[in-house]
Amino acid sequence: MPAESIITYLKPNFPAKGVSGGSYETRLEYIGPHATMEAASPEVGDTWGLYEGLVETVSLVPISGTSPLQAELVVTMSRSFESSGGGAGTGTATEITYEIEWPTVQR
Repeated sequence: MPAESIITYLKPNFPAKGVSGGSYETRLEYIGPHATMEAASPEVGDTWGLYEGLVETVSLVPISGTSPLQAELVVTMSRSFESSGGGAGTGTATEITYEIEWPTVQR
């Protein structure tokens, strides 16, 4: 089930994005009905909605004392990048540059 089905349960200030140890990471935290969170939980290694990378970790924690039972779902996505000799990361982003040749024109 894609992430968009539980997007309304996403906590404020999420998704949180960052770079850690040679990979781009995205952390998503949801809070909502336990049954809904459990049904929507992704498997490790899956893609998740439109977020970049693959699911690295999934944590579903029931919140005791709530009726109906609520839960917090934490999904961490990761996409590794390789560094080149200059320390710059290489990825899928490309920049297209067009070169225009101007012919000499005389009247």
